[in-house]
Amino acid sequence: ETEQALQCLGETLVLTEPHGFMRLWLDEGPVMVHLLNVLQSRGTVGDGIACYIDKLLTAFAETTKLGSVMPPAPPNAQSLPEPLSDREIEVLQLIAIGHKNQEIADELVVSLNTVRYHTKNLYGKLGVNKRTQAVAKAQELGIL
Repeated sequence: ETEQALQCLGETLVLTEPHGFMRLWLDEGPVMVHLLNVLQSRGTVGDGIACYIDKLLTAFAETTKLGSVMPPAPPNAQSLPEPLSDREIEVLQLIAIGHKNQEIADELVVSLNTVRYHTKNLYGKLGVNKRTQAVAKAQELGIL
């Protein structure tokens, strides 16, 4: 099964590399990191794909680092009418440490408009209008 997975992975990387897709791979988690490492260690991919794999592994490392520094928020006793999604919590955590929208987009490997969308949603769910209010409300609710 691993050999077949590696073959499919190599073929798919060739198709996605020209477009620079990242999120597609990052959402697959630790299993994908393992497969990318194995594929890269074999040295059977071209330079362009090897560079793409390096970028993906770096993005995985950053995502993991973010997760280890800021673990997911525990379920909260004062639950919101509509709970925040995991991604909204990630955005909120980055807002709390002072990141600007573009920095959040870069960190999470998403577009600036996606960050704005998540920010608007979490403001609505928290019933606030500003970043500082969102952080204060989230701390009050035990989300941060």
